[in-house]
Amino acid sequence: MKIKMLIFLFVFIQLTVFCQLSDHFIMASAGDYFVGYNATLSWTLGEPIIEHSAFNNYSLTQGFQQVFLQTVEIPEIPLNPSQISVYPIPVRDFLHVVISSPISSEIYLLELYDLMGKALYSKELEGPVIHEKISMSQFVSHLFLLKVTNTFIHETNIVKVLKVNQ
Repeated sequence: MKIKMLIFLFVFIQLTVFCQLSDHFIMASAGDYFVGYNATLSWTLGEPIIEHSAFNNYSLTQGFQQVFLQTVEIPEIPLNPSQISVYPIPVRDFLHVVISSPISSEIYLLELYDLMGKALYSKELEGPVIHEKISMSQFVSHLFLLKVTNTFIHETNIVKVLKVNQ
């Protein structure tokens, strides 16, 4: 009798030890697990048991997918938007682009496109105050798009420019 009890106790202890070492598994209708360079993604669809309780500032979630939530505050950076003036519209001969920026080291990229997306003019300019004169006399009467990009803060403005003939 003592031998049977010792064997039963030995088997029971072995099973409980191995059960604690087993990997977690999920019973769901769909799901997957992906590993990237510096992140992992795990998702499931159709978890059968989920419970959520909240009390004051504490939250308890029970279920198969548990996540570690960490709130990170991203400070709002006040941007000093550039003042962009494009004139005259409609234009006949010369299009004037005036950009005044509060930061002197900003670089701007001026690009002129037709409606088919063909680049007709491109120039990179730097400075706190920029006055660019673009000759439009070689273009036919048409609608154009002037793209002004601040490469420092990646801000893009698009202005519609109508070219008319005399």
